[in-house]
Amino acid sequence: MLNRIVRVYGGNSSIFSLLKLYGLQIYDHNVIVYEMTVPFRELYIFREVVRSQLPTSRVNIVQMRQCIPIFLLFKEMIIKSLNNLHEYIMEAGFYTPPEKIKASLFVTEMTYMPPSKK
Repeated sequence: MLNRIVRVYGGNSSIFSLLKLYGLQIYDHNVIVYEMTVPFRELYIFREVVRSQLPTSRVNIVQMRQCIPIFLLFKEMIIKSLNNLHEYIMEAGFYTPPEKIKASLFVTEMTYMPPSKK
């Protein structure tokens, strides 16, 4: 996803290295939040941010107290990530690539294919 953003919008690589994407996995009564960053070109860091267990019965419903803050934290991380992506895309519109970088890296080609007549 981050590579597509760079291909479509171009932009400044120093800002790009600050972008973070988050994922939520719910599996086998566990909630896991992951974070993905690209601090340098072609170096992807994928790490687990937080993990918690979901309640499986009324007996261990107390575990829900641990899960709610994780979901709220995930919401905050997503909002921050969206704001950073928005800022990156807005600044990319004002970014001119240096001479040594091929401009084609920052250009997206769109092709219109009319629907076929049946």
